[in-house]
Amino acid sequence: MREMRRSDRMITDREEIVDVLDSCKVFRMAVHDEEGMYIVPLNFGYTYEDDVLKLYFHSAGEGRKVDALAADPKVAIEMDTDHYLVEGPNACSFGYLYSSIMGNGTARKLTDPEEKCAALNCLMNHQLTRNTDNMRSFDKIEKKKYNYSYQMLAAVNVYEIIVENFTCKSRR
Repeated sequence: MREMRRSDRMITDREEIVDVLDSCKVFRMAVHDEEGMYIVPLNFGYTYEDDVLKLYFHSAGEGRKVDALAADPKVAIEMDTDHYLVEGPNACSFGYLYSSIMGNGTARKLTDPEEKCAALNCLMNHQLTRNTDNMRSFDKIEKKKYNYSYQMLAAVNVYEIIVENFTCKSRR
C-alpha cells in the first residue's frame, strides 16, 4: 500500500481509530461495474477486533449496487467526521479540520440468518449511539438484541465488508 503523503496526520492508535469509527454514521462505498465507478453513501455498523475492521450494511435485494457487488466484490470505502472550517486572513490560508478513514476491502453477501441478524444488530446499535455535542462525546446506549422475522430477513440483503487495508487521518 502506498504511504500516506501527510503521515503527520495519520492516526494509528486503536482507541483513536475507534473514536473516529464511532463518530461516523455513514460511509461511502465505491464499486465498479460496466457503467463505470459508482459510489453510494450507506449507514453501517462495524466490528474492529484483532486489528480486523469489518463493516456491515443492508440494502434492497436488487439494484446497481447489488449487481456490481455480485460481479466484483472489491470495494473502496471512505468515511469522515469532525468537520470544522478554520478561517484565515485570506482565501489561501483557510483550512478544514476533519477526521477520516479510507480503505479497500471485499464485500460478502450474508446468507446465514444468524449472521444476518448479528450484522443487523451491529448496524442498529452503532446507529443508535448518540453523539451528545457533535464533538466526540457519546451517550452509549445499552446494546440491544433485536428480533427479525423470517420475512424481514428474506426481504433485505445484508453485507459484510472485510476492510483489507485502511488509513485513519485527522487534522485537528
